[in-house]
Amino acid sequence: MDEAVVAWLLSDADPSLECQVRRDLLGHAGIDVSAVRTEIGRRGWARDLLDRRNPDGHWGNGAYNPKWTCTHYVLYELVQLELPAGDPRCAASTMLLLSSPRGRDGGVNYAKTVEYSDVCINGMLLTIASRLLATGAAAGSDPVSAALAGLVDYLLSMRMPD
Repeated sequence: MDEAVVAWLLSDADPSLECQVRRDLLGHAGIDVSAVRTEIGRRGWARDLLDRRNPDGHWGNGAYNPKWTCTHYVLYELVQLELPAGDPRCAASTMLLLSSPRGRDGGVNYAKTVEYSDVCINGMLLTIASRLLATGAAAGSDPVSAALAGLVDYLLSMRMPD
């Protein structure tokens, strides 16, 4: 690894970037990465996204509008930025997404004009929920467990033969 490139990446590093550089490029694990990871959401890109959340718990105009700045994609970006689980704002917004209407096929369906759910959207939503809902928050919570089980059942039913 080119030390100059790593130094440049870490020179003014957002905690998300620093975490990923230390883990993925430098091979650091454990305490080196977890100490940096606790800063994600307190400063940098993740903090900026969190600060843009609307009082109704959404980003943009709701669950999936406009596409790239909506609640679904902002939460997915926060997952990519390595935001740790347990942020109450993200948990509440994730629950808003999980409570979205279901399509005829059982998957979450944000569209009001289409009967069937989108596999990719449901896969991303399962990733969001798996990462942003605190582990203890889902345990024993019937609405959360049912919503997650429904997503998993839907995704398994859509498995292609290959």
